[in-house]
Amino acid sequence: MKGYICFVYETTNKITGKKYIGSHIGAESDICFGSGLALTRDIKKYGVENFSRITLEKALTIAELPGLESKWLHSVDAKNNTTYYNKTNIAGIGYNKVVTDKDRGTCPVCNVNPVAVNYKSNDKIRYRSMCGSCIAKGKSIKPIPPPWYKAGYRKKNKCEKCGFLSKLVNKQITVFHVDGNLKNTDTFNLKSICLNCQVEVLNSNVKWKPSPLTPDF
Repeated sequence: MKGYICFVYETTNKITGKKYIGSHIGAESDICFGSGLALTRDIKKYGVENFSRITLEKALTIAELPGLESKWLHSVDAKNNTTYYNKTNIAGIGYNKVVTDKDRGTCPVCNVNPVAVNYKSNDKIRYRSMCGSCIAKGKSIKPIPPPWYKAGYRKKNKCEKCGFLSKLVNKQITVFHVDGNLKNTDTFNLKSICLNCQVEVLNSNVKWKPSPLTPDF
């Protein structure tokens, strides 16, 4: 599955044949064989080289993971199957912590899924700018509109200082705050100024301040 960010796997103890079904957020190349006291004890006893892992199913979002893992656990009745380390057929332990991680945000494109995990370094998880699903679909993050745009103001194609008529408004016109307060987005406090007049204004004694540049606005 192209664009996956997590997967369900099955670990096998090569010595005893006992297995474990788990899930992992990250790449298949990550070293991960599972958790639990019995499995951890056996990994220490037999050595990690005596354990193998296969991928059972991949997922595009973390939200899918508990359901997929539970499906596989139920398929083998891991809870009552003595050939498995698992003690339950229901996944989900720890998922809430992952999804509600204070350092992790929601995808700014779909506003539904958490952003994808990029990699882990020094016990610190690094996240991507979007969720795995939006990344796979080739979507891009929309620029955040500046405060004056959110307030309903739109750049004029005519400079309000010299009267210059612009053909490329987004590139030739800048929005200025007359009182110098960038938080004041009242219409009377906003002026559309051409680049030439911008130089003059910035070198004068007036309070006018340009709104910070925002891509595509």
